[in-house]
Amino acid sequence: MKKEVTYIPVGQTAIDVISSLGDSAKNAWLFLDFQAAVDLYLNSRPKQEKQLRQTHLFFGSKNSNFICLRTYPEKNQVGIAEWNQVLKISHPNVAFTIQPDDPEEIFFIKKRLP
Repeated sequence: MKKEVTYIPVGQTAIDVISSLGDSAKNAWLFLDFQAAVDLYLNSRPKQEKQLRQTHLFFGSKNSNFICLRTYPEKNQVGIAEWNQVLKISHPNVAFTIQPDDPEEIFFIKKRLP
């Protein structure tokens, strides 16, 4: 199974990177680092389901474009969750729709800090 860290280029978002993965994202597990998740959060209309530890990030004027993330209680040394699991994406440019049970690849999508 292929596992790799994919860095988000300057001027792009996690959605852009996931879109660029094409069909390889369809049967993959996707994880976003803290900063990539924060960037998406700030540019969306978030709704949290605390019991399921899920956050839905809605984009655009319709609620049909969204990302569903699961956050984890495990934190790094400064108290921030290191990786956020992508559960679902509904976006016209993204092949990934729902997390598969048995992935072919695992992508860790990370934002480089300046």
